[in-house]
Amino acid sequence: MTTKNIGKYTLADAEKILTKAVDAVAGEEKAYDLATNYIKWVHENYWHRYDKLNLQIATQAQKYIAKLRSKQTRPKAMDDLVEERDALISDCEASRAELGLTILDENQIEVTKNKYGLEINDERDIKIPLEWEEVRAIGGTSQAEDARNAYPVIDIAQWYEGTHMDRNITQSDLDQWTDELVKLLENPIANNAKIAMRHEKEKIARQSTFDAVKLFKDGWTEKRTQILQYKDNLLSSMLLKKQITSINQVIKDLLEDIKLKAGDEVTAHLDPSGSPLTDGDSTVSSII
Repeated sequence: MTTKNIGKYTLADAEKILTKAVDAVAGEEKAYDLATNYIKWVHENYWHRYDKLNLQIATQAQKYIAKLRSKQTRPKAMDDLVEERDALISDCEASRAELGLTILDENQIEVTKNKYGLEINDERDIKIPLEWEEVRAIGGTSQAEDARNAYPVIDIAQWYEGTHMDRNITQSDLDQWTDELVKLLENPIANNAKIAMRHEKEKIARQSTFDAVKLFKDGWTEKRTQILQYKDNLLSSMLLKKQITSINQVIKDLLEDIKLKAGDEVTAHLDPSGSPLTDGDSTVSSII
């Protein structure tokens, strides 16, 4: 026995069965209008399901863009990161020079500062999760210039080219429709207005869904540019923070080597308590 939740009817099958109710009340104007409007609602509701599949993608994309926007680093904050990175590079080069290690001149630093302190795989290792986050959120990637190849928006018209019809209406779906229609026909005068309004609301809702998806597809070029700019901003800030962390660690290690090389002299020099300006020396006090 076939389960009631397995699709076996096409929309045409369902409409044909429901139309028997229309034929049965053909001589009663209100009942006829009710049955006709009900089938129109079934038709509109069925196709709206398909449009909602694409709306899910458009909605998820908007959420993803909003999330990216919330993680943006403002220009002033980005400038501060660059300034901190550049200062650390100078400190690092100075420490290297003190240890007699190879150093970069100003021109070399300028050319390579965006790589300074990074490993060859660092940018890749940051990019991979960034790209995966987009795929996970939406099911596609903004790397594609064509919207059809970017996010999985279904071309419904193309799917139904020719005579194809999905057999995705279950026995349960059909039973629900027929039972409701029979019950509604018990009071056609009152229920006709109810179903007419339901049909009109469904039309408006479907049109709204269709328009939202169309707006998303038509504006793909602009949205793609926006997404790529946001991702580039995020990547840049993450790389700068990675550089700052890495260079700080290198400087820390270099200073340890400098201390070992110089012995206790460096420790005394760096210790504020050893300063002649703070140790209570009478000579200095008298000068001040």
